[in-house]
Amino acid sequence: MTKNKDEEDFIQEQERMQDTEIQDKKILEADYDVAGDNDSKAFENEAEDDISLSEILMISRTGKCYSCFAIVDSLASVLSSYFYSWLTCYGDHYEHETVDLVVIIIEIFFLVNMLVKFITDYTEEGEKFPVKDWIKIAKRYL
Repeated sequence: MTKNKDEEDFIQEQERMQDTEIQDKKILEADYDVAGDNDSKAFENEAEDDISLSEILMISRTGKCYSCFAIVDSLASVLSSYFYSWLTCYGDHYEHETVDLVVIIIEIFFLVNMLVKFITDYTEEGEKFPVKDWIKIAKRYL
């Protein structure tokens, strides 16, 4: 009697898990299909598509790497302001290679920062999905 009960419980659990998987898939398809057209083939084949080089190079604004870079950028902005203020006031007295090296490092960092802006996606106001088109991103920053 307990064996049949265990089998019935197992079957019910399997059916519940299948129902949950089907519901999860429907939710994902609904989120994927913003326009209202149910194009399930595009949804299923999305994982099969080859990833292009531009997709690999694109940086997500919501990613951890960009968040860390933004923190470093903010710190560099603040510290460089103080450094350049000091350099303006007292820089004539210092002719060290270290000062020149710091200036070069700061300028290279800000050059890299500008280049990162051109490969970082953005989300337009009112939109759900980020813009990942290189031309649109370039127009936004130029």
